[in-house]
Amino acid sequence: METRFRFILKIIMDKKDFIQLAHEVFKPLGYKRRNSNWSSETSELIRVFNLQKSMYGNLYYLNYGFIIKGLELRGLYDHVGGGFCYKDNEKRNHYMHKLLDCENDIPDEKRRKELRHVLEDLEKQISEVRTVDDVRQFIADFNMSFQVPVYVCEYLGIERKRIIRKITIKSSWEWLVKHFRELFFIM
Repeated sequence: METRFRFILKIIMDKKDFIQLAHEVFKPLGYKRRNSNWSSETSELIRVFNLQKSMYGNLYYLNYGFIIKGLELRGLYDHVGGGFCYKDNEKRNHYMHKLLDCENDIPDEKRRKELRHVLEDLEKQISEVRTVDDVRQFIADFNMSFQVPVYVCEYLGIERKRIIRKITIKSSWEWLVKHFRELFFIM
């Protein structure tokens, strides 16, 4: 029984395997690695990529970021950043998240092959951002100014959008009645 258990643990992709795969993709492209972080520089920016393991299971997140040279970080990891996603491709995003969850039934060889494509796509997406103007365009393309710190928006000369959810007494009451009915099977 113990031998079978060890075999099962060996075939499941872990963070070490994931880091090795990412390193195979990023090193030939000139990225420098430190732990589970990779970076490359342009004259105006430092582009970063990070592999993050979830605390709740064998699930990973692909994070990217841009550091604007000459602008203080004020304790932040990057000036503009977030989790990697495919723009306007919900189906591809869903499949990517499935690949990043190493507890599902995708065979490791297939997972490695597909994750290599995802990492190459991530690199392609962030490598297109080379200047501060490109960062502005990236923020606009992904509609993410609400995620960017105020002082960075001011530096970039962009308006920081806010997400405002209008809540009224009427809508709150309707929500409460709807869910109350569902909870107590009242029609």
